[in-house]
Amino acid sequence: MHKVEGNALIYSLFIVLVISSIVTLVLMISKYSAQNVITFQQGIQKQYSLNSGIELLLSNDAFQELNTTKKVTLFSNSQDEIITKRMQWGLYEIIGVTNNTTTKYGVIGYQTINQPTLYLTNTNQSLKVAGNTRLEGTAYLPEKGVERGNLTGHAYRGDKLIYGKKLKSQKSLPSLNNTLLKYLESKESPLDSIVLWNNYTDSITQHFDQKTLHFISSSSIDIGNQKINGNVIIESNKSISVATNSNLDNIVLIAPFISIADGFNGILQLHKSPASHFCGDLVCWFILYSKIICVSN
Repeated sequence: MHKVEGNALIYSLFIVLVISSIVTLVLMISKYSAQNVITFQQGIQKQYSLNSGIELLLSNDAFQELNTTKKVTLFSNSQDEIITKRMQWGLYEIIGVTNNTTTKYGVIGYQTINQPTLYLTNTNQSLKVAGNTRLEGTAYLPEKGVERGNLTGHAYRGDKLIYGKKLKSQKSLPSLNNTLLKYLESKESPLDSIVLWNNYTDSITQHFDQKTLHFISSSSIDIGNQKINGNVIIESNKSISVATNSNLDNIVLIAPFISIADGFNGILQLHKSPASHFCGDLVCWFILYSKIICVSN
């Protein structure tokens, strides 16, 4: 009978242990790689679902009513179930899609044909320009058009009277969106989270998949070195002052009087309170992004 040394058995067990460890490691790496591939594919599928939901909201207003949420199943697959949201946000709309823990939101406006830089009703009078006035874009003007003028000794210095397209205006302003006007004049939504302002100094971020954070105050509000963005409305019964170093993004301010400091840079909407006389007899919204929009009452 052939005898085997005891050391050989130890070496054999060691080799078996090393090989089994290597095989286990390879199997673990393979499983981890497969899991990564599955997670990556699921991430891509989530993005497809989110993009499909956004396309549905953009393609057809009748797909979903304003200020509602809706559960939708895409491609007859329960794993592609999404929740869509459409809400009025000042003059704009917010649309959003949620897929489990992933969300995608956007702000959309209204497309107009020949959006005017200026619209003057046709009253048989001409528009006179003087000094360094520069009128750009599409202008709806009376039949007499634009003429050179003189204001306190300053004659018009431009090469052209209008740098853009001139169209003939009507005797009355274009009709307004009455549904939108009623919304602008309405009180706060019962779904909003109403919070007293109480001289807030902290930064505020509220995502559009959350309730609207509606701050109110019976006193004047001063917004200083603060970062406030998202689904936030700030309302005062007296006035709101915005400092130069304020960082405001996509929020809505409501007050009888609103002052914006020189040098301020941000994106927000300003709305006059229903009982005030801000901007005369106009319901005014200012979009501080190189644009001012006023619509008459």
